Amino acid sequence: MSEQKEQERKLDFFPKLLLALEKRHKKILKAVKKRHKKILAWAQKKGYSINQIKAKSTKVLVTGVFGASLFLTAAAPITSMSVPQIEQHTQLGKALSFEEKEAMHLQLLSYLGKSPGKKKISENLVADLISGITGMPAVASFEGQKLPKVIGRIGGEQHLRRFPQEPLSYHLAQKSDWDKYYWAGMAPALGAWGYFSDNKNSLTSDLVEKEKYYLAVQTFAIPDWDKNWLTLKDWWKFRKMLVYNPANGKSVVAVVADSGPATYTGKIFGGSPEVMEALGLAGGPRAGEVIILFLNDPQDQIPLGVQEGGGYEVSHA
Repeated sequence: MSEQKEQERKLDFFPKLLLALEKRHKKILKAVKKRHKKILAWAQKKGYSINQIKAKSTKVLVTGVFGASLFLTAAAPITSMSVPQIEQHTQLGKALSFEEKEAMHLQLLSYLGKSPGKKKISENLVADLISGITGMPAVASFEGQKLPKVIGRIGGEQHLRRFPQEPLSYHLAQKSDWDKYYWAGMAPALGAWGYFSDNKNSLTSDLVEKEKYYLAVQTFAIPDWDKNWLTLKDWWKFRKMLVYNPANGKSVVAVVADSGPATYTGKIFGGSPEVMEALGLAGGPRAGEVIILFLNDPQDQIPLGVQEGGGYEVSHA
């Protein structure tokens, strides 16, 4: 192909892409208006129409962080992300207003529907939306690995013993921590990867945070776990994840440090007492539906713990 024809092809590509996206968007708007009347009624009370939601989302689209995938039902998996891209996500998250993040949260709920755990969805699209809401570089798959399910019920877990013979009184040495979390108790068994430290003296602040914000995931359901567990167990140990509660938009960064829960419990994830508190799930049944995604953070720049945001009190349509 000549250089001139190649230039003509490139110039012709973007108008065609824009036209295709516009047609797709009109189709989605029509479907949303038909199927999600409760969501639209809520949006109207908040003072913006579905077309205004589109305008708010466009601000995210033009940054190039999410690209056209917000308008499509499938997206190519992201396998790596540079430090500048991570910073771009963070800056974008700070730049968006509460109302704009709430509008994206509304889009997420509209897409998930009433039973997201049972509905076939584009996990990459969900990751893109949550990245926009939180400003975190969240991805559905990473380095060829993925969870069996990214959406499911999480249940509260107990504290894990960090070193041999650690008493709960040492684990929760601060009075404020004791008052808030003592009731959860210490798990009778070790986590799937054993102790976090050999002894009290070698327990670093980093390991303290890892136990504080830990997750249990069903590693036994990961493809080829039985065949390659010697390799996979090291890869999954302390793997950094983003947990998002679609019921309120609260999120927390945590690490994988245990395996479970058992399938008979009806739950597919477990969270430390601190994780459940961060998600707004510490009371009542200490359970709820969440979305768990990988965090693409190769330089380990993103700290564990509660993330800013949330408070989008919207039920599934």
